[in-house]
Amino acid sequence: MGMTRGTCRQGQWSHPDFSEDEHNPAKDLLEEMTAFLKKDDAEQTLQVALMHGPAGSGKSVFASKLEAYLLGDYTEERKAAGVSVVVIKSQLQLLKNPVTDLFGETLRGQYGFSEVQVQTLRDKIQDENEMLEVVLLLDSFDEMKAEFRSKNLCNFNDLDQLHNGGGAKG
Repeated sequence: MGMTRGTCRQGQWSHPDFSEDEHNPAKDLLEEMTAFLKKDDAEQTLQVALMHGPAGSGKSVFASKLEAYLLGDYTEERKAAGVSVVVIKSQLQLLKNPVTDLFGETLRGQYGFSEVQVQTLRDKIQDENEMLEVVLLLDSFDEMKAEFRSKNLCNFNDLDQLHNGGGAKG
């Protein structure tokens, strides 16, 4: 399992597997993700990290561990800095149109939001006076329909719109 980070195109390192022994590379990967999330890059409005690896290598397990960290310690740290964190985990294989409606369809279908609630959240995210950080965890990329797998979901969904004064992480 490895991770690519940057703006959907640069930087990469690899870990051989996701074993649960004391030499578990997932611990290193979590530390790297933590450093990535805390990186303050004024040049980048949208930060993207892509975990990749073969089926069964532990990507979804790691995503669940990362989600627990984000909802716990990370949220508390950011709260102390005056920033609210919104974590949205999307099971991509459940989406009918992940190429152009990833944000809205995830919130409506997997979180039960109404269209008004989706728009309200989008407005809050885009409000420069809000200190809000959005973290999208996109799981099951390899389980999406083949026609969607070659698409750059960041660009097609215009995920850069999910950035404001608090910052957006993807």
